[in-house]
Amino acid sequence: MLQVAIALVYDWKRSLKFLISLRDTSTPKPKQPASQALFSVKKMKLKPYSLATLFLSVCLTAPALAANPDHVRQLQTTNTCRRCDLSGTDLKNANLVGADLLGANLVGANLENANLSGANLSSSNLAGVNFRSTNLSRANLTGANLVGANLSNTNLSEADLKYTNLVNVNLDGTKLSGADLSAANLAGVDLSTAELTGAKVLGANLVGALGLSLPLLPINPTLGSDSEPTTGESSPNPVGSPSRRGGTRGGSEYQPPTDIGRPTRTEGAGTYQTTPPTGKPE
Repeated sequence: MLQVAIALVYDWKRSLKFLISLRDTSTPKPKQPASQALFSVKKMKLKPYSLATLFLSVCLTAPALAANPDHVRQLQTTNTCRRCDLSGTDLKNANLVGADLLGANLVGANLENANLSGANLSSSNLAGVNFRSTNLSRANLTGANLVGANLSNTNLSEADLKYTNLVNVNLDGTKLSGADLSAANLAGVDLSTAELTGAKVLGANLVGALGLSLPLLPINPTLGSDSEPTTGESSPNPVGSPSRRGGTRGGSEYQPPTDIGRPTRTEGAGTYQTTPPTGKPE
């Protein structure tokens, strides 16, 4: 169809002559005033472009979403439909607990208030799907495409959402407690009203994400504001500064020198005695 439209645009004169030749020329035509004739010529020049525009609009229009009726019937009968075409299907309030929809095409489908608890939706195309108030707890959505999906008030607790694309999704009031969002794409998503208790976001893309409270970095309790970390090696002490031998003087990590109380051999044979250290620790 697109090739026909292009041909009409570039060869409109020949097409116009062909259309004129089909008219009945046996009846003589009355003469028209010059002004009307000029108007008719201008009108005729517009016809090829209008026809071409019509063809282009028909050819370039996106096809309407239409599911395969056999696939819909298979899902309703067996609760399994891997890599099926279910685009645009109305499955509102459907009971699909544990359904196997691996790699299925559900673009634009309506799954509002459906029960998909424990379902397998990994690698599925779920762009623009209406999941409003849907139960997807413990569902497997690994690698699924959820761009533009409506997940408002959806239960995704303990769901597997690793490597999912969640750009431009609606997460208003979504339950994501215990969900695994590792390596998921959450760029620019509003998480301010979502429940994220215990959710895993390791490696997730959170650029521009809103409402996410990042955990505080752990603080080392052994280091004070004025103390220095112990390296295990002695370093030259600056003039006027206290010694750091064995640790911080006066701190909880101070360790006395190892030679204190070490038994030493006396001149008397066969006897040992403990001699006090000759000097004080630094």
